[in-house]
Amino acid sequence: MTVDEINRRIANAQWREGYHIGAFHPDTLNIGAQGGKPLPNKGLRLTAAQTLEFAFASEQLFKDAIPKDEPCWRSWLAHTDWLEIACRHNFTRLDPLHLDKAIMTHQQLFLQV
Repeated sequence: MTVDEINRRIANAQWREGYHIGAFHPDTLNIGAQGGKPLPNKGLRLTAAQTLEFAFASEQLFKDAIPKDEPCWRSWLAHTDWLEIACRHNFTRLDPLHLDKAIMTHQQLFLQV
């Protein structure tokens, strides 16, 4: 996936009111880095709020571009599951149990990466 394709997906995404992620500059991302590892000193240049919004929107942005059974993708989606629970303003009595289960699921999937 190219930076242009990522930017098209970002531009066409349905963001929550008050949130929008700007386009990434090609120098910000190193797509297809040698050995599959990013270069040092690279970053997304997003605020904390934008980073959370990007994380929460990532399934919508990339679900048709990444195979569902890809271990990294499954781990990432499990990560966003527990992140969503942790960022809630209010908790039910069962939410701490759901959070614990979501964290454990993410950790198990992450170990498969």
